[in-house]
Amino acid sequence: MPRAGLTFFALLAILFAVYYELSLKALLSTFGVGRAIESVGNTNCNSVEALQACESALLPKVFHPTRSSPSVLFTEIVLHPPSGLLYLACSTPAERRHWVPALGVFEEDNVTFNDYIATYDPATGAVTRLTFSDFPTPRGYSSHGLDVVTSASNPRELFVYAINHRKPVHGPAKLVGADSVVEIFKTTVGGNTLTHVKTVRSPVIDTPNDVVGFPDGRSFYFTNDHGVKVGFVSYTYSR
Repeated sequence: MPRAGLTFFALLAILFAVYYELSLKALLSTFGVGRAIESVGNTNCNSVEALQACESALLPKVFHPTRSSPSVLFTEIVLHPPSGLLYLACSTPAERRHWVPALGVFEEDNVTFNDYIATYDPATGAVTRLTFSDFPTPRGYSSHGLDVVTSASNPRELFVYAINHRKPVHGPAKLVGADSVVEIFKTTVGGNTLTHVKTVRSPVIDTPNDVVGFPDGRSFYFTNDHGVKVGFVSYTYSR
């Protein structure tokens, strides 16, 4: 090969090496390529078999304008500081395999829509499945986002706001998506019963993912995680 050609490829290799170190390496690391993985802060973790299909806690919500007292709140796991109880939106592995509207999994004929809300006591390891009261059961409950807020009028009373991805009434879910709503319940601190207060259904609540409730038992913020309910374009954006 002529010397000019060797010089060109040498310069090209040097430029690529510089580009890799200054830009491409960081970009690839973002996607996990070449990144060293190590366990941090999880040496004392325990597996709770009864909670294996509950929604996972990922990121803390750093903004919560409705609380008058501090509280630790995660994506679907809510810690009630005074009692130390964790509130979780739960399902079963079998239900999750057949019905996950956020991922476009709509097999309503294989689902019972019998999800539940549970509490977990880290001090004792006790898991309690809360009982629904006055809840219209024919449509059932399919869990997702959750929030637990102390009542503004009674510190012993809690309002529970829960995303419910119900089975649609008009048409198959693969074509029309879930009939998603926000359910509002009330309970007492440490109580085992969730009394249904209201079902909130609205055209703007089309693909709800998470909810942040107010202490009045009526108002809430929520997020939609897709642009439309079904189809490829449903994954183009969230709002």
